[in-house]
Amino acid sequence: MKITNDPIQRVYTYLLEKAAKRAERFTATPPLRFRPSEIGGCKREIFYRLSGKKPRAVSGETQLLFMDGEVHHNVIRQLMREAGVTLGDLVFGPEGEIEETGGTLRVLTHTLGEKTYDVQLSGRSDGSVDVGEGAAAMPLLEIKTVGRFKFYEFERAYLKGGEKSVLKLLRDDVKKKAGAKPHPEHANRRIWYQFQATLLLVDQPYICVQFKNRDKCELGLLGEDGLRHSVLIAADPDVQQDVLARCAVVLRALETGVAPMAEFMDGSMSCKMCNFYQYCWGATKKEGA
Repeated sequence: MKITNDPIQRVYTYLLEKAAKRAERFTATPPLRFRPSEIGGCKREIFYRLSGKKPRAVSGETQLLFMDGEVHHNVIRQLMREAGVTLGDLVFGPEGEIEETGGTLRVLTHTLGEKTYDVQLSGRSDGSVDVGEGAAAMPLLEIKTVGRFKFYEFERAYLKGGEKSVLKLLRDDVKKKAGAKPHPEHANRRIWYQFQATLLLVDQPYICVQFKNRDKCELGLLGEDGLRHSVLIAADPDVQQDVLARCAVVLRALETGVAPMAEFMDGSMSCKMCNFYQYCWGATKKEGA
């Protein structure tokens, strides 16, 4: 007996066909809205998306990665609910489905030179969560699934100095300026800006982050007390202004038609995952440069 119709291959064929159909339905006139998860990444990638460039079809592995993240989010929120944790801005359906009701759209302004730009932030939060007595209001909930290497980087920081060390790890990556050359990676900057942009979108002062190791299913960062912990992060007005500035730079580039500088080096994970690689480093290779 042998496998002549491999079920795994059928799944991948289905995913690739699904991605191809989605790419064909792509609209060349997307609304000029910014997603919190993309703002700390590459401005050139955002420029291509908002310019109406057709993205490359998403690979089967990437689609599975996104689905995996959704599963982690839903399971954790269901478990919190079963454990008696008070959650807000969420509607739980009878069959396990969860509707997120926080966020959607907020318009702010930022001035570059003599021009003021309307910056539209669009997205949803993972909900809000009760963190105990003394909290003025329930902070936002953020379930952040990461790979084991990134998870243990945060966990080592937490073991060293608690929340302050985790915040330093996130903030220090923001301070690394790309300068005249692309940076190998800015993974922590991407995460930090996502947190701050989400707080800005929903207009809340705090976000309670649950780090999740997707590889070993560890939830929360291990502390010296032997327990696993959430991380409470406050809004940072300076970083939030930089969030708006990055969006305004993209809006100005859309007016001039000149793409911002690529912020990551070819071969970085950000470039490998980029839906518009073919217009950037990929185009350079095609030309033989």
